[in-house]
Amino acid sequence: MLKGVTGGSFSVLNSFATIWCVIKNIFLAVTAEGLTRFMRIPLGEEHDIVKEKLKVPAIYMMPVFIGIGYEERIRITLS
Repeated sequence: MLKGVTGGSFSVLNSFATIWCVIKNIFLAVTAEGLTRFMRIPLGEEHDIVKEKLKVPAIYMMPVFIGIGYEERIRITLS
């Protein structure tokens, strides 16, 4: 066992591990349907500002913003 590391040290990370597994599964499903996606981790006050704008209850946390949609292919011609 690692010195100074207890089971409690790792169990506090379980919710974050679960969140990332869910995000991965969402991305796999979206890709299988032919859609594209992006992810943004909110920084600083961004999390609270978005929660307020979307009227998300205070008891919820938004660890990541996910965008899903069809990719727009833009053709660029160099001259």
